[in-house]
Amino acid sequence: GWQAPPQITGSPLVVGTTVWSLQQDGALIGLDAATGAQRATVSVGDATRFATPAHSGNALFLPTSNGISAMRLVP
Repeated sequence: GWQAPPQITGSPLVVGTTVWSLQQDGALIGLDAATGAQRATVSVGDATRFATPAHSGNALFLPTSNGISAMRLVP
């Protein structure tokens, strides 16, 4: 197994082979589900501590301090 770095504290959401976590500073971080290696970091806007992304179809929906943002996932 693996453990995410201590600065990644947001609730995890597994989509395919990626674990997504939204941080309070607005960074959406994608980790490889098998290894924990960081795959992506996207700035989406500040979020509250317990903001949890949702997944539907080919998109992630991200609750930020300014409302909900959508991010399209590319296979």
